[in-house]
Amino acid sequence: MLEPCASTFWSAVKDLRPDLHLSFNPWDRISEPSALRALLAEAGVADADILAEDGRQVLRSPEDWWTIVLGSGFRSVVDQMAPMRPSGTHGEFGVDRLSGCHFGRDQRHLRDSPET
Repeated sequence: MLEPCASTFWSAVKDLRPDLHLSFNPWDRISEPSALRALLAEAGVADADILAEDGRQVLRSPEDWWTIVLGSGFRSVVDQMAPMRPSGTHGEFGVDRLSGCHFGRDQRHLRDSPET
């Protein structure tokens, strides 16, 4: 989910604050219908309707990715790094670290599921 930018984000975290780096994403446990079905069954939800949907989001600029970061669970990591960041800026998460992401007219997208 959220690739290729999520890998770039976690690489920056690993370089800057290894103590905050995660070797897995919590949502990986439920990224496949069978895994989500098993989790719901463990919680007592039987016969849940689960529909997998692939999606893409065009990223026009690094600001689009930054909006996703600040509106997601990644924000807690950024907040813990706040003392390292100049106020109001991306600080160490600047554009130069986003070379793995694709912005602009080439219409490459942020994937919310791996391509098959």
